[in-house]
Amino acid sequence: MAAYACVVVSDVHGQSARAMIKALIANKMPQEVLKFASRRLKASREELFDALQGELTESHRFVLNELMQHIEEIEQRIARFDQRLLAGLESEHNWLVLLQTLPGVDRPCCW
Repeated sequence: MAAYACVVVSDVHGQSARAMIKALIANKMPQEVLKFASRRLKASREELFDALQGELTESHRFVLNELMQHIEEIEQRIARFDQRLLAGLESEHNWLVLLQTLPGVDRPCCW
């Protein structure tokens, strides 16, 4: 996989990109990796396929795996912080619900 793949898929945190990265880590062939590509990606199938060409060594897969694990650990840590914060704000639940009526303020996953 060439470095170009990171340019083709700009949001590596999306479900589709994450599944593609995990398929690369599992040493899947480009055609198999493309099965995980969402139709909503801006890049065409041809651009994605071209980006998947090249040598992906065991060292590359090791680094990708380490980075993916690190991202997932941080996401879990953020979720624990969110849960703790919301538990402390339980008495303000009505205000928090009211805040959600503002554009851009979403309901946290832990409510």
